[in-house]
Amino acid sequence: MNLGAEGAFIGLRSSSERDQLLRAVYEGVVFAHRHHVEQLLRVLGHKPKAIRISGGVCNSDPWVQMFADVLNLPVETVAVTELGGLGGAMCAAVGSGLYGSFQEAFDNMSKLAKRFEPHAGQTAVYDRKFEAYETLLTALDGGWAALRDMQNSLER
Repeated sequence: MNLGAEGAFIGLRSSSERDQLLRAVYEGVVFAHRHHVEQLLRVLGHKPKAIRISGGVCNSDPWVQMFADVLNLPVETVAVTELGGLGGAMCAAVGSGLYGSFQEAFDNMSKLAKRFEPHAGQTAVYDRKFEAYETLLTALDGGWAALRDMQNSLER
């Protein structure tokens, strides 16, 4: 499946409100992540105990909860905002001999902020929504290139 879509609101109604559109954007982001996480889990061969998430999403507990519900896995946030800096500090700590391994550095330098457990009722709803999302991705596959070509030709 070619995920060349630039974005779309499908099922938009005249009665759709701003909050519903915003939720649809959040759900679309999470569904796209689920699509890729499922591919990774097929390669891995088993589900992890939890998934850790970082970045701007961690500023919104409801959005992190949505990830837990959609992925049907516990999602943990870390108590650090600059993960690149933390990774560099861990490398320095191991390289200088402060810690004997990256695992030891991780165990001592990485702290969890919160853990979000999936809610079974919400997971069931999101499973139905995700099934529709995947069906629509498949149905629209190939159409995105035609739309983009048409838009490009009109902009010339």
